[in-house]
Amino acid sequence: MNIVRIIPLRMIEPMRKAFSCAMPLVQQMEVLFTFLTIVLEMSDDFRCKDKFVMDNQKFLEMTENGILLTEYDMTPQDVTREVNVGKEVIMLGGWKFNVSRVIYTYATINEIEEGWKDLLHEKIPVDILFLSLFIRTILDRDKPESIGKEPELVVLLKLCYWYHKCLKMDSNNNFQYKINEIRDELGEGLLAKAERYQLPVRVNLGSDTRKYFENLQPILFAIGKRRSPPGFTDMLLDIRHSVYRFVSEYLFYSLGDEANFMISIIKNNRHQKTPDLYLNTIPSDVKTIVDKMEYQEKIEDNLLEEILCSLKRNKIFKKVNEGLSQGGKIIILDATAPSLGYAINYYASTHKKTLTIQIAINDSIVFANSNSKGYIPILIFAQSIDHECNFRLSAVMVPCPVMNGNKGLEVDLSKFP
Repeated sequence: MNIVRIIPLRMIEPMRKAFSCAMPLVQQMEVLFTFLTIVLEMSDDFRCKDKFVMDNQKFLEMTENGILLTEYDMTPQDVTREVNVGKEVIMLGGWKFNVSRVIYTYATINEIEEGWKDLLHEKIPVDILFLSLFIRTILDRDKPESIGKEPELVVLLKLCYWYHKCLKMDSNNNFQYKINEIRDELGEGLLAKAERYQLPVRVNLGSDTRKYFENLQPILFAIGKRRSPPGFTDMLLDIRHSVYRFVSEYLFYSLGDEANFMISIIKNNRHQKTPDLYLNTIPSDVKTIVDKMEYQEKIEDNLLEEILCSLKRNKIFKKVNEGLSQGGKIIILDATAPSLGYAINYYASTHKKTLTIQIAINDSIVFANSNSKGYIPILIFAQSIDHECNFRLSAVMVPCPVMNGNKGLEVDLSKFP
């Protein structure tokens, strides 16, 4: 049995007062300030008796004796009729996913496929994006902690979906800035990296698919034997982080716009730090936390303690400080990967709470406009598959203590328990 570590009330009180300014959501979550144990027992199996979520049988067959890929494997495929579960099912890299349970409740295969085409239109080498996440999936395959969890490969499908959704938003929100950014970072920049490591690129070989797969096979063989060239894994890691970051931003832009908030994207300035967007005229910055698998399992005994301990973690408070240094008055954290995201969604699922991103955004705006000295709002959101095997996206606003540092505002760790 887990033992709750009691947080002294004198340490909690300043944060309780800051929370009290944050509107109804916090009142609904008063349980955060009790010292009841929330035992976070995350299931290792996403399958329910009557609900198909995902399947990796073909992936295991493809990678059992070496790694064999075809063009069919590297492109999203509609396998709804083949699986026949009454829901849309898409396959990529040998993994089959129930779209509405894994990508987003209202996502469709058509939107994902259109997003794939949209990326190709901008000359984004989706084959390299696929390989970076597919290889990561292979490397995670034998880790006990990865059993039952969705593979990182699914992030590419999410990128396609949310990118396509953003293209449908009002053109007045300056999304063209983000199109230019992804074109630079995952287009020309990625092609240069691929050339450095002699990674074949489909666009460079035209319709000669045979030659492409001939050139690709030795690289896949080396990866399977854990013999990748020096620096190659780091390159894949950079690509992975970029994909995650764009998914976080596109998801937030789309859902914020859908909830009728004013989203105005700020042009990236290489010579000057700028936040990502204006949220109802408030400068805001989106940050993504991508964790190693082991950190996803280290969850504290109650939700408040998990939030506080997570914000104190080196990786997370540095991300918050980055957002502050870029001028963000609201810091938006995609905590889908870390234990924090699991904890928030577990809380929402087990307590049957609907922690909507619309309420969290509104709370953040109200708090930012309240001029609460010494605190800034952090909006934390996370995606998961809940205990009913449904897609869940939960969001909360957390007042975070800050102070004036050498480079402007930064997280004030001294005010944390």
